[in-house]
Amino acid sequence: MRSLTPWLSRRTLISWPRRLASTCFQHQPRRWTSSSGNQKHSAPLRILFCGSDEFSEPSLIALHEELQSPDSPILSIDVVTKADKYHGRNNKQLYQTGLGCLAERCGLPVHKIDTFTGWQPPVYDSTFNPEINLIVAVSFGLLIPMRIINGATYGGLNVHPSMLPNLPGAAPISWAILHNLTHTGVSVQTLHPTKFDGGIVLNQTPYPGMKIPDKDNITSQELTKILGRMGAKLLVDAIRNKLYIPPYEAVPSTLDESGILRAPKLNTGTWTIDFQTMSKDSILRRLRTARMGVLSSGAKTFGSDEKLTIKLAYVRLPTVHDIPSDIQDELLSIPTGLPYTFSDGNADLKSSSGPLFVNVTPDQPGRLRQLVIPDITVPSKDRGPAARAAFRAKLFRPDPVKIGPYHLWLFAHPLS
Repeated sequence: MRSLTPWLSRRTLISWPRRLASTCFQHQPRRWTSSSGNQKHSAPLRILFCGSDEFSEPSLIALHEELQSPDSPILSIDVVTKADKYHGRNNKQLYQTGLGCLAERCGLPVHKIDTFTGWQPPVYDSTFNPEINLIVAVSFGLLIPMRIINGATYGGLNVHPSMLPNLPGAAPISWAILHNLTHTGVSVQTLHPTKFDGGIVLNQTPYPGMKIPDKDNITSQELTKILGRMGAKLLVDAIRNKLYIPPYEAVPSTLDESGILRAPKLNTGTWTIDFQTMSKDSILRRLRTARMGVLSSGAKTFGSDEKLTIKLAYVRLPTVHDIPSDIQDELLSIPTGLPYTFSDGNADLKSSSGPLFVNVTPDQPGRLRQLVIPDITVPSKDRGPAARAAFRAKLFRPDPVKIGPYHLWLFAHPLS
């Protein structure tokens, strides 16, 4: 095996899944055998592992650790991941999936593809189990075609970060946050030959799932790390217990069709904010799932119907130091969705480092209904302090309102 980089030493690679099993999975998963009660038997496994992102990496590490075990049922692992791509200015920066880099560090064969069309799984130069006999897909993003699944003796397994049948779809981790769920988990299912998340659930986090830690603050990136480790444990358990061999015994579902929430692919519309209609908590949940933590909203300049899309790098709750108590009541009377800021006397907003404030709808009566926007990015401009950037983009009304010792600056139009 090739030498590993310092952050992924052989010792870490081998011992980490054992440590995560004891710290991140408090309940023992169900262990299934055939309905006849006899132990299932299979040939040694040549696995084709298909994955791409951070959620798939712990599963590959766990399988690689299992491969090196003296009594391992795994004979080999080939890795399929997305092809390298150039991006950035003049397409000069090469992007490689984290999983591909990890597989190379582990000394595993890597196949980088964007489509299965015309592609065939590898065949080993061996008279003993020369062909791939189990497909494992973990957050891959491409549908594994029927010909490849049927070509593997034991078909395929998929690790999905939700309590299936709940949250089927491309983005279950983000939608667990967007739906404000209190619990979630991981499922191991068979690969369906024609649709995503349509297989038989063979292993799953025990009902009702893992309680989401720090539910009101956790980000999708943080939840991905937790569920990735849980998924790795469940996958190895499914292989050790040969759950991939028929007859399958499905984990019973606790949901009927009417109670199933969906988890479709996220798009820019998911992170576009209408401050007039969206509640405070809904906005903050979107921020915790946003790619690179960036939201966007539409703003009209003063005296024009031109609508700019401004990016909000961060949105937070106000602290006791943000707003003087003697003007708080008047500020709360400003219409929902209309941003504002205030300054001392005749201070010039051209050089202000202050934030913007906006009143939004609270999720419950009596709850805090203000949000703070520290920085924004206006089209063709660099990111800067929100009040200054908004002033330069002519988003304020030209004449401030006198409010106690302060000047109150109001947007010409709400953010929507």
